[in-house]
Amino acid sequence: MAITSVVALSGGDIGYTWRVISHGQSSTDDIEWKRHLTIPAESPTPWTSPDQCGDVQKAAGGSLDAALLPGGATQLVVIRHGELICQWAAPGHRIEELRPVFSISKTVTALLISRAVEAGKMSWKDPITHWIPELGERDHRFADITLADLVDMRSGIGFRVVARFPWFNEDAPRVYYASDLEAATLDDPAVESAPGTFTYNDWAPNLLGIAYRRATGRLMTGPAATELWSSLGAEHSAQWLVDGHGFPWQESGFVASAPDIARIGQLLLDDRTSDFARRSAAASTTPIVSRGPGVPPGYGSVPMGYGNGMWILHDTNRSAYAALGYHGEVMVVDPATDIVIVRLGNSGYEKVSSEPQIAAQLEHWARRL
Repeated sequence: MAITSVVALSGGDIGYTWRVISHGQSSTDDIEWKRHLTIPAESPTPWTSPDQCGDVQKAAGGSLDAALLPGGATQLVVIRHGELICQWAAPGHRIEELRPVFSISKTVTALLISRAVEAGKMSWKDPITHWIPELGERDHRFADITLADLVDMRSGIGFRVVARFPWFNEDAPRVYYASDLEAATLDDPAVESAPGTFTYNDWAPNLLGIAYRRATGRLMTGPAATELWSSLGAEHSAQWLVDGHGFPWQESGFVASAPDIARIGQLLLDDRTSDFARRSAAASTTPIVSRGPGVPPGYGSVPMGYGNGMWILHDTNRSAYAALGYHGEVMVVDPATDIVIVRLGNSGYEKVSSEPQIAAQLEHWARRL
């Protein structure tokens, strides 16, 4: 009877049921069993790397080992004025190691959509039903949702970030362990309100991924990703985790080295005229968001906004950008000091420091450098 109930809750998908049971919570080790596609680095451009780790240690208030190891950090890179001034890796890890960055993938998704917008393939004002009309056939309210609403997490589509027993019919595992992510993204999201209110949502990047393929004829893991990765000067190939049908987990599937992730942040500082940079600059004034009725705005003690696939830190007198992944993956981009900091981490340390707390700490480091 219990098995029958579980299978029913999972929509009859035995493979999905088994993954939820056997893997449970997401983990940085999931790259060992999830399939991936490789994004080559065709034009590697090494960072200029003066050794100024002493400055970073002063900003951190002591040794980097003492500051980073207790929280499960695995890599740290600091870019100042376009130069890699410090890099650190925990024992057993390498700085060039490819690591899952989880929701930093949302920033990569936003960047690739921006490039398609610049190429005239799609528009931020497009209703999602322009590219996915079957959503409107299921619920006419999808026609009110634009691509901009989706990337800014203000679509009105419901999403439960925390999965509760019995798990199998909850949003978070349905996305992360999907057997056919595209089919689930077409069938499962439900509109709960009119666009406008912030709701962190893993369906949104995958809806954008479907729209992108229909607008360009290619998945984001195709030539556009290679062109982006090469144009950034990435030194190491990246990966994008994909389901059994080759569809990428747009919300969590990007895998790359810390020095190469930092190039995305540096792009924000170097290229102020691109669509991505303009939308990010507009998002930097986004008000502090609330997670729901009766919940104080911000995340814990960290005041944060959200827009264009990134969090906006309002922890100091001048806002900074932050891309956050669930297991301690954090990229902070601070225009005020021309600094990018990337800190990657391991699963199992989530209760030590939250990603917003880590981001606020790194922002304060940047202001001291």
